[in-house]
Amino acid sequence: MKKRRTNEDRQPPLFWGLTPNQLVGHNLWQARSERGWTQAEAAEALEPHLGVRWTVAQVSAAERSIDGTRIRQFTADDIVAFAQAFELPVTYFFLPTNPHATWTKVEPDTSIGQLNRTMAVMIDLIFGDANTGAPLVSSRLHDVMSQMDPELFSDAQRRIFGLARQRLLAVVGRAVGSFGDWQKSLRSMADDLAELSADAAEVVARSLPEVSEADVAALLAGEAAK
Repeated sequence: MKKRRTNEDRQPPLFWGLTPNQLVGHNLWQARSERGWTQAEAAEALEPHLGVRWTVAQVSAAERSIDGTRIRQFTADDIVAFAQAFELPVTYFFLPTNPHATWTKVEPDTSIGQLNRTMAVMIDLIFGDANTGAPLVSSRLHDVMSQMDPELFSDAQRRIFGLARQRLLAVVGRAVGSFGDWQKSLRSMADDLAELSADAAEVVARSLPEVSEADVAALLAGEAAK
């Protein structure tokens, strides 16, 4: 008999219940908002890259895909044109939204753990997981860049390394926290160990009159040095 899934087992659907096309539409709106452009200005910026002039109504309809009434089916050409027009990487248009936004379909009782696991899957889909995706992308980039003009290669390499460094620092920061916090924790541990050592020396000295606290302290210090 198949085991019934609990609420904790259930995972929020990828993209917080939105389709990938809805997510692209939302991020198109996000990119336009960050630029401070009107829909008419966005249509003008997109024209050289799309090859056609979108009307304001078309821009509005594309952004409203997140509502779910009429979802625009974006093509790869569309998304590349968005990246060029807004001077953003293609990955920007697949970045997840706020899981608690009114348009998402995440159940109210979804736990933080469930959200984090789903977010991890989404990020791996965008940037590649450490075991397979990222190494394969790195290998492909190496093959492509080896055919590039040296000047272009240098510029591309700096950008790629910069992005990789930012992601690595973010991962490390979340994993270990700030070094200042670690230093405080280690100092506190050292103080606690010193106090424990002194207490142990006192207990042993009381139990064994022929052994002084100084003898025990010296023994403990010697063992710690090893």
